[in-house]
Amino acid sequence: MQLVGYVVFATALIFVVLHRTAAKAYLAAYRAAHGGTTPGIEWLTRRDPDPEVERLRVRRLLAVIPASVLVMLGIVMVAFSPA
Repeated sequence: MQLVGYVVFATALIFVVLHRTAAKAYLAAYRAAHGGTTPGIEWLTRRDPDPEVERLRVRRLLAVIPASVLVMLGIVMVAFSPA
């Protein structure tokens, strides 16, 4: 079971890298569209009126949610499974 946990961690790392790339593109587009401000935590729930920024926000969400779930699942699988 621990081996599966390590595979889950490796998969999570792929999503983390994808999220990093998506987050950089989203932040650059957000700053360009909104005069240099940063979105804060509301980027998770608030839709953006600019369609390009919204497309990048959704792409970021599609990477960060699985990454978060897989990291937590990997921790549980590695830490709490018999060796």
